[in-house]
Amino acid sequence: MSARFDDRPTRELPGGLHVVEASTRRAKARGLAGLDDLAPDVALLIPRCRSVHTFHMRFALDLVWLDAAGRPVRVDAAAKRMYAEQP
Repeated sequence: MSARFDDRPTRELPGGLHVVEASTRRAKARGLAGLDDLAPDVALLIPRCRSVHTFHMRFALDLVWLDAAGRPVRVDAAAKRMYAEQP
């Protein structure tokens, strides 16, 4: 797991999935930006998040949208990386 997540609350789910919570404003803003990849057994939970941008991401994201009770309501698999238009 990335050293970036060392100070963040982390839960291990059955099957070995590690869920890192980005609960502070700074952690939410930083998200996964700048990482080259994310281990397949690591997920980032961003509470109370209604949108995610993929500008300048170095890898595609699998997004799982949860309701207030934590139940999945939508999955966007392999959300493509987006790059801002160059003038």
